[in-house]
Amino acid sequence: MIFIERGGKRLISALWVLTLFSTSFAAGLIGAILGIGGGAIIVPVLSSLLGMPIKEAIAASLVCVVATSVASSRKYLPQGLVNPRLALFLEMGTVIGAVIGAFSAFMVSPMVLHIALGVILIILAAVQLKGARREDDMIRLMTFSRTSEDSLAKIFKLSSKYYDSHFKVDVEYRVTNSGLGLASSLLAGL
Repeated sequence: MIFIERGGKRLISALWVLTLFSTSFAAGLIGAILGIGGGAIIVPVLSSLLGMPIKEAIAASLVCVVATSVASSRKYLPQGLVNPRLALFLEMGTVIGAVIGAFSAFMVSPMVLHIALGVILIILAAVQLKGARREDDMIRLMTFSRTSEDSLAKIFKLSSKYYDSHFKVDVEYRVTNSGLGLASSLLAGL
């Protein structure tokens, strides 16, 4: 039993706390390794497996995602794997989306949120699977530097480079489709 009812009040059991901690730990680990938001893991577990209302699960996951992002950044920043300009550029869309999402979440039915989450997870899985092989090929062939920047990337100087420890090369890349990235960030914030 996850919840204990006493005197009309819902109390949290030790099993629920242990499950929540384990899930959060796993989500943070998987999210940091795969580069996906831990919310993609936490929200389905909280809402589907632990019976938490989806609106509460989304709110809880936002706190977890911020915490894991800060913790991961501590590791990735010194290694030069974070492009601060690109991160701040994309964060503009995410913050706007989060503000819109926070105000509109109360007007959307839980069923719509569940369906939207399912669709987003399917799209995220497809993009991750397709992108992994393509990225390895582009690093091996050094084609990241041969792509052309879009105008927003040029204006905001979003392109950069990093050292890939797996292939043992400096990877210089140019940002393309930054408008689509900004729009995707806005949707991610929702």
